[in-house]
Amino acid sequence: MTPSADRTDASKRGFFVKDETTRELLAKTPTFFRVGFGEAVESGDAEQTGRRLDAIEQPYRGFAYEGAAMGLAVIDAMSPRRHDRIARFLAGRARQ
Repeated sequence: MTPSADRTDASKRGFFVKDETTRELLAKTPTFFRVGFGEAVESGDAEQTGRRLDAIEQPYRGFAYEGAAMGLAVIDAMSPRRHDRIARFLAGRARQ
């Protein structure tokens, strides 16, 4: 369910890269988004996902949290029973 690295490569997606610092940021951002998405889908638990993502360095943590939110929303949409994962995540760890 998690997108592959080549599908999220900034240079392949047509982003303008003005310098090396920007290139590095654009290269790392999708990786952390995928990490968050994958963690959320794997664990299915809002609190556990947040704890694990807190270990990610600050400049990229927000991207991991965005990926986790998307992953939890997908699980909620596909689940026949529980539909509160994304709400719990946004009200808890992601709110900080």
